[in-house]
Amino acid sequence: IYSEGGLPTDIADRLIASFPHYFNVGMAQRSTKAIAELDKDLLEALRAQGFKVNSGIQGTGFLFLALMKGGGFYLGSHLSGLHLRLIADGKIKIKTGSSLESFTKTGLKFEDGSELPADVVVFATGLGDARAPIREVVDEEIFKRINPIWGLNSEGELNGMWRELGVKGLWSML
Repeated sequence: IYSEGGLPTDIADRLIASFPHYFNVGMAQRSTKAIAELDKDLLEALRAQGFKVNSGIQGTGFLFLALMKGGGFYLGSHLSGLHLRLIADGKIKIKTGSSLESFTKTGLKFEDGSELPADVVVFATGLGDARAPIREVVDEEIFKRINPIWGLNSEGELNGMWRELGVKGLWSML
């Protein structure tokens, strides 16, 4: 739906919004499988370097990670795809599976005893509770009444996004 030469964005947005989220599971699974096949060599090379690759919740790719968590995915664009290639080629090092113990003069030391030389360190730590910034500006009693943000409710609608959060007049919008 979203592609060069495809539908105008406003029409594509309305078309996507007209389907219940749970209806999109099968379509997202098929799309994710097709994209993974097209990117097979890159994904295998990333895995070989320790990059954690997955197919998302129920094999739906980024779609349900975005809906359920508001994150937990990484999309490579033309520009960001360059550093994915550098990771796949081993030119950018990554480390998973052990927490950082300390910085050294030449890089990092991990709790498992391993060390990694580094000129630059980038922490890709993931996302936390989307309600955390709200806690900083509201009373604790109000915060306790705030509904979850992200995830789908029993009707397949987004929790706490573009709607009231369970406290009259308090909305969350990204």
